[in-house]
Amino acid sequence: MLEPSALKRSAPRLTSDDIDSLKKILALQTSTSTAFDTAANHWKFHQVLYSRMGRSRTLEIIEKLNLQLVRYLLPIWAAVGVQSNWGQTHKDMLIQIEKGDHIDAAEELRNDIEQTMIRVVKDLSF
Repeated sequence: MLEPSALKRSAPRLTSDDIDSLKKILALQTSTSTAFDTAANHWKFHQVLYSRMGRSRTLEIIEKLNLQLVRYLLPIWAAVGVQSNWGQTHKDMLIQIEKGDHIDAAEELRNDIEQTMIRVVKDLSF
């Protein structure tokens, strides 16, 4: 709930410099060597994506949740291939943002989070 809401607030306010930064971060997806590097770049992308929402406390909460997810789920993400394919969904989101389709971009994000959750939960072993 937090991230799509953050995107809806931030996307209309993103500057051309922000869009350029997002594109540069996406380009790093293919050049990172470790799961940790990929996770760090992924968070950088989201940090810029939400940077214009005007709610620093919400961004802080999302960041803390992200850190905890990485701490516990990084090996699972790597095992089920979540990290290897985050780029295309994020490219699609960025295209929607550039077109002004902020609601669709937020829905794309919500779907991506849901599908990631399903993949991870399916592969969790207790």
